[in-house]
Amino acid sequence: GDAAVRRLAELREDWAMDYESGISYAKKEGIKEGIKEGIKEGGKQKQIEIARKLLKMKMPLEEIMEITELTQQEINDIKAQKSN
Repeated sequence: GDAAVRRLAELREDWAMDYESGISYAKKEGIKEGIKEGIKEGGKQKQIEIARKLLKMKMPLEEIMEITELTQQEINDIKAQKSN
């Protein structure tokens, strides 16, 4: 009956939302990993360059620290240079 069809529709909608959420999370993590690999190949100057770009994108400090492996002080120094 109608209740079964309605329940199936709800389950499908829940699945679609979970799927989209999973894809979004996987993309974000993939981007982070790609950036980390690029940093390993490019050294400290590359870390600083990427941190500048991430700051422009308004990414949270904790995520910039995780991605670039720079300290909070180093990122704050980059912010200060940008302001000058």
